Amino acid sequence: MPGSNMKVLHYRCTFIVIFSAIFLNHLQVNGQNKCDKCNIPIASGGCKCDNNCDCRPGLGGNVCDKCNIAVNDGGCKCDNTCSCIIACQRPNNWCTNATATFVSVDCDGDGVLDIICYDGNKKRWMRRTSDQCQEKTSVPDSACPAVFMKLPPPARAGIVNLALSSRTIVASSQTTGSRPSYAADGNNGTLFHSAYPEDVGSGSESDFNPYVGLELSQLSTISKIVILNRPGFEYRLQNAEVRVGTNAITNRSSTVDGNAVVWKQTATQGSVIEISLNPPVVGRWVSLQNLNPTTWLTQEGYPYVLNFLEIQVLGVPLACQRPNNWCTNATATFVSVDCDGDGVLDIICYDGNKKRWMRRTSDQCQEKTSVPDSACPAVFMKLPPPARAGIVNLALSSRTIVASSQTTGSRPSYAADGNNGTLFHSAYPEDVGSGSESDFNPYVGLELSQLSTISKIVILNRPGFEYRLQNAEVRVGTNAITNRSSTVDGNAVVWKQTATQGSVIEISLNPPVVGRWVSLQNLNPTTWLTQEGYPYVLNFLEIQVLGVPLAVTVVSNDVATRPWSVNPDTASNYISAGAQWIWATSASAIYDAPVSGFIFQKNVTVTSDTPCNLALIADDQCDVQVNDMYCGSIVHGWGDQLLQTVAVDLLPGENVISLRCVNQPLDDPLNRGNNPAGIIAALRTASGDVLAQTDSTWVVAGAIKNICEVRKCPLGKSCRPCSGRCL
Repeated sequence: MPGSNMKVLHYRCTFIVIFSAIFLNHLQVNGQNKCDKCNIPIASGGCKCDNNCDCRPGLGGNVCDKCNIAVNDGGCKCDNTCSCIIACQRPNNWCTNATATFVSVDCDGDGVLDIICYDGNKKRWMRRTSDQCQEKTSVPDSACPAVFMKLPPPARAGIVNLALSSRTIVASSQTTGSRPSYAADGNNGTLFHSAYPEDVGSGSESDFNPYVGLELSQLSTISKIVILNRPGFEYRLQNAEVRVGTNAITNRSSTVDGNAVVWKQTATQGSVIEISLNPPVVGRWVSLQNLNPTTWLTQEGYPYVLNFLEIQVLGVPLACQRPNNWCTNATATFVSVDCDGDGVLDIICYDGNKKRWMRRTSDQCQEKTSVPDSACPAVFMKLPPPARAGIVNLALSSRTIVASSQTTGSRPSYAADGNNGTLFHSAYPEDVGSGSESDFNPYVGLELSQLSTISKIVILNRPGFEYRLQNAEVRVGTNAITNRSSTVDGNAVVWKQTATQGSVIEISLNPPVVGRWVSLQNLNPTTWLTQEGYPYVLNFLEIQVLGVPLAVTVVSNDVATRPWSVNPDTASNYISAGAQWIWATSASAIYDAPVSGFIFQKNVTVTSDTPCNLALIADDQCDVQVNDMYCGSIVHGWGDQLLQTVAVDLLPGENVISLRCVNQPLDDPLNRGNNPAGIIAALRTASGDVLAQTDSTWVVAGAIKNICEVRKCPLGKSCRPCSGRCL
């Protein structure tokens, strides 16, 4: 190519095409190819076909099939006649004035984009699919609430929209494409819509009084509730009620009748309904229910519908207040802490005579004098201390903590943050995007900072919800659990739950288990306890992993020691660097060690690109990695062998040097002699500066379960299968 440095590679390719008569003789129907429809989008009259070119049920062939299929899968949004609704197109030179703003948004809630234009002179133009894309110039706010209609702001400083931080939002039913969370997501462009009878499985078969229920994040004082009704469909809200209280609304089978009515609709109202509560009302659950008339308006064929854009709950979170002269005795201790995990401070008082008094928001701040440890674990419940000196809670220094899912407001890190006041909670189905849609066996997985010997695992269960832990399993091993799509099955089960247990579950491992990854998984029963509507939940306060890191053992300070007897020239490189022989088990490895493999790691920091050489002797073999990149392998190197090195390049910043080493079985199976294990290494720059050497500061980052995993050999040599020996 003239003027170009590009090199063009030419390949000669041969294509072999085999035609079969079966593809050349399609079935003919009325002079047309029967299979033609299989290549046409469903929205254009085609269908998804079986092997005989017949339409598969529900995937075309019926004029309304396309209405139930996602647009990306060839379907379309439909009107009442099952005709596709086509998005409004922008005409040439439409909304191009310098002061004009163009917006493409779904104004009418039919799931298809409309187009809007408005300018600085308050002029508006609109083309909506519900108007057959005819241009309108008289455009009220309600015609496109997603653009023009805003909910009123909170009345005064300190008051917030509590609905936006709702812990859960449930609905008695919802139509296809709608979600309970749309009721309070802060987005006026989404629409909550209860179900029609044809929404199979939605629960609408008997949902004649549809409702939405919000669980606020905590007990609150509510001064105003605002409903943004669906423009053009305001008449659908008939005889509606808003209720506020402390009775839980946990799932679609709940009822809302247990809470007090704070507003009852007496007539059809406009697009924005403001309900002032004077005096304010204290509660945690808020519901909006449509008690539609049995004789319906002529506009509708099915009366039992609740649909609106947004609900705001304006108020302030309620914390328990300390009464005058409460907990003032000289021997009394006053504590303000979140006991019940709702994010609001409770108050606790206790004295030297083991008397206790408590006011929690979950108890509506009513005083309790019978206060078990589990009522306020952050104050009274302490996880058992390590059994003996040297044993630590390895979970607190976990490198990563992952979960298969988590509900809004929870985090995987809450599982092992040392704080009994935080709660890990897996997701519910309505937690959109959480991964819970198929998370029927939720788990938490911890990656410890290094390979460790684990002697005990302690679970601090959620007080009052201990029954939720059902058929749970704890696993420990060396198989990585890196993200929510990982599985935990590769590690060994060290405990399996056989019955509901208390608030503190202690699992003793005797003998101790070596591993780096620990998981707790809930294998909930498919037939659930009556307390719950959704069984697949894992929630607990804390998990402790008690044990000791598997330390590197210095097996010898003498580089040329037996049994390796390194020649003096080779040994001098390690002696000058101060390197020592190390292994992952006891010092007796210098005499005899089992067939095994370990990953030894050391972090090295440099300020610029630094070429280095790693000198290494291994009994029997090591693969060398830097920052998870393979650099080379070393086999043996003792006796009269010359110095063996692997070239490595360090990058600016912290670099992780990993030596994946194995102690192979003896060559001669009839030789019952000893099988020592050990490695010695020194990392030097090109100028000879020592950056690292094997000693007790290295860590054992993992174990190698299959010694055949380490089998690479230096350039020019091949590996004997599995044995790792180089030829």
